[in-house]
Amino acid sequence: MSFTLQGLVAEPVTWSWQELKALPSQDFVVDISCVTKWTHLDMRWHGIPLDTLMEHVRLDPKAAYAIAYS
Repeated sequence: MSFTLQGLVAEPVTWSWQELKALPSQDFVVDISCVTKWTHLDMRWHGIPLDTLMEHVRLDPKAAYAIAYS
């Protein structure tokens, strides 16, 4: 299993599952609202901030959006 950042970046970066788990992570508390009109307040999450991942790539100035596939 791996995680890759690719596309409009100078060079793609891939982390193995173990490498990804070794990155700094933090706890988040957020409200989640869905387009189907439901909301869950104070949802607790633990994970790696996107900013931490983006520190490892150099974005092309034309990059405007991110798409995640799994």
